[in-house]
Amino acid sequence: MENNYQRFSLKVQDYIKFRPDYPEQMLEKLEEQLNLDNGKIIADIGSGTGLSSKPFLEHHYTVYAVEPNDEMRKAAEVMYKDHENFISVNGTSENTTLEDSSVDVIFSAQAFH
Repeated sequence: MENNYQRFSLKVQDYIKFRPDYPEQMLEKLEEQLNLDNGKIIADIGSGTGLSSKPFLEHHYTVYAVEPNDEMRKAAEVMYKDHENFISVNGTSENTTLEDSSVDVIFSAQAFH
């Protein structure tokens, strides 16, 4: 029986092809409301294929992309291989494996499922 993390393994290409990007205004609003700047380190929890990490990476934030699904995480690693500020992490929301106090902001987009 597959666990909650494995159920997305066969949907990686669908995520890449059909999921829309997040609007530029999302990051602008976060920066405005939370006083974010690209000196902050972001933990993107449940990062999937990296879609939610993309706006941060494009604005030169350091992103720890925490994802428990191997296939989703590997797809993100391929897409962001040229971003030295992209750090792929095999972890869950309950156990990110990140060091205490190693990030400034914890972000989770549509990882509630």
